[in-house]
Amino acid sequence: MDSSNKISPVSTVYPPLSSSPFQRATAVCRRLASRFFVNRMGGAAVFFAGFLAVALLTRCALLVKSASTVDWGAALAGAFATGAVFDIGAGLFPAGLVAVALAALPRGFFTHRPGRVLAWVGVGVGAGLMLFGAVAEWLFWDEFGTRFNFIAVDYLIYTKEVTANIRESYPLPAIFGALALVSAVLAFGLVRIGAIAIWMNAPAPPARRRWLVAAGWVGAAVLGAFALDSGRSPSFANTYNAELSRNGLWSLFAAFRNNELNYDQFYATLPREAAFARLD
Repeated sequence: MDSSNKISPVSTVYPPLSSSPFQRATAVCRRLASRFFVNRMGGAAVFFAGFLAVALLTRCALLVKSASTVDWGAALAGAFATGAVFDIGAGLFPAGLVAVALAALPRGFFTHRPGRVLAWVGVGVGAGLMLFGAVAEWLFWDEFGTRFNFIAVDYLIYTKEVTANIRESYPLPAIFGALALVSAVLAFGLVRIGAIAIWMNAPAPPARRRWLVAAGWVGAAVLGAFALDSGRSPSFANTYNAELSRNGLWSLFAAFRNNELNYDQFYATLPREAAFARLD
């Protein structure tokens, strides 16, 4: 590639503590980024941490929305603990994909401007997808009071009918515009404080080591898929606590795989004796 496309590494010198609060906060963020981004593959770990943070904030938001109906006792702590386990299991899959992508990139990919631009765009898209998932969960919870289930799978299958209904019910241009704006602000903030520059300037391990790290991420995701089963998770007397103990992404794929919906939870029923009495 033409050497004119190469750009010099961005300086990561930290400002003195006597500088402004913004500069001090930037210095702290840079120090944290330097610890995460020991090499290029640290990007997968940071994505994983971001996924867990968004999942936790989403669970807290859903808790606030259903504050009058949840059980605020020890069961709530159990729901959050169980949910954290499923958040980890769900987050390993996209983090594994990020690790594979980073392993596949050439060693000097980020030394050229196109590679850096692609990294900036990738950070913005990644943040946008996580925020989109959080907003989608909020809207689904608002309508059904649950995490994603087979109804959400039907939404993905019958997109034409469902999309028309969603357009009538929600201001989609405003929602997507806000998501794009927030994602761009987050990406710009990471660029502004130098976190992305530290990541791109971090050394790229040899290909063999990169693929070993990626294999570790993928192996952890596969192990989690076999070890975790939402059907065997702890039971909760309160339905909302049970739903808070789930992860939206995990529940979506579990519903797609199991192809079932809890009939008693989503359909009006009669006691067995009353139903048979009507048949007499």
